[in-house]
Amino acid sequence: MPISEHQRQQRRSCLGSSDMPMVMGVSHWGGAGDVYLSKVSDTDERKPTPWMLEGNMLEGALLNWAEVELGESITRNQTRTVPDTPIRCNIDAIVRRSYRPIEAKCVDRWSPQFDLWGEPGTDEVPDDVNIQCHCHLMACRAQRPGVSVCYVPCLLGGRFMMYRITYNHELAAKIVKAASVFWAHVESRFKRDDWGIPSLQLMKRLVRSPDSVVDVDPELVLEYMRVKKVESDAKAQAKLAERVLLDALGDSEAGGGAEALFYTYYEQKRKQVTIPESKFRVLRIPKEGKKWLLTWDENRKAGLHYEERNSNQARPYCEAVGTLRPLREPECGGGGGGASPDPGETGQGSGKLGGLPLPEVPGPGAQDGKATEAVREEGGD
Repeated sequence: MPISEHQRQQRRSCLGSSDMPMVMGVSHWGGAGDVYLSKVSDTDERKPTPWMLEGNMLEGALLNWAEVELGESITRNQTRTVPDTPIRCNIDAIVRRSYRPIEAKCVDRWSPQFDLWGEPGTDEVPDDVNIQCHCHLMACRAQRPGVSVCYVPCLLGGRFMMYRITYNHELAAKIVKAASVFWAHVESRFKRDDWGIPSLQLMKRLVRSPDSVVDVDPELVLEYMRVKKVESDAKAQAKLAERVLLDALGDSEAGGGAEALFYTYYEQKRKQVTIPESKFRVLRIPKEGKKWLLTWDENRKAGLHYEERNSNQARPYCEAVGTLRPLREPECGGGGGGASPDPGETGQGSGKLGGLPLPEVPGPGAQDGKATEAVREEGGD
């Protein structure tokens, strides 16, 4: 569903239904680290991919079909919240009479999720869709406690299919707890290491402070240089292998044996494309930086100028060598006015969804209690 600029800004202050599968570790679009970064940092607007544009254009037709299939009138593009939680849902449509939510999906045959969809009329949908639908159900049940079904009209491989998700109290409770626990991390600016590194696409859209410099462990840069060297060597080997294959062709266009055609070298046509002007960032290592890093690495291996860094002593590595001092000293401790305590020392239990542990935070306290109350017992629809 295409969302408005106002809805996009609201996402910073809440968890959307599409965020929850990532928070709970069951989404192929990203993980909890992506959601955390998008809530605590400014990012440039994401440019729609061809698949996103295709889905937005087909959604109207899909909802039109759902309206005919259900024999009910619907209200489109609705926003609802789950009480006492940070969850706010942008719902594709709601059936007017029964107040059942509708979540439309478009899935082509090349999607990694294509095989996860089961028979029409069932609840056999991917886990991330199930979680998203349960967020919609909780939001609708807050106003109509009897709502227990979410419709999922899906354009699956070019065919219209209708799926039905029935409200599950246990799953809803896990979603509420995961949301409350995760949001406590966001408010305290405490990022868990096990959330993983955010996706490259998201970090490229991060709004950065001009002319800013931060102290970085040289080993991180050296590891990047090593990997790029391996990549460069692999590309050189691939080019050599390509030359060998083309040399074996002589002046022929294809090569093979009696059993099959092994490879071809046919002429291709490329249409002329005008690429519009755009701005983008490039990761580069300047010559002076590379020289310093290699010298630092040699000195470290020789046992010179090396200091182990920990959270209580954030002395820059460059001070040990006496060159390339940073523009500012790094801040010690966590954000939000001080270091956060170790979540493992809080004594909280952990829930699981699909074998994946839910994140824990220090002292969500009453927030967890209120969140649990938001999940009502299933009633008749």
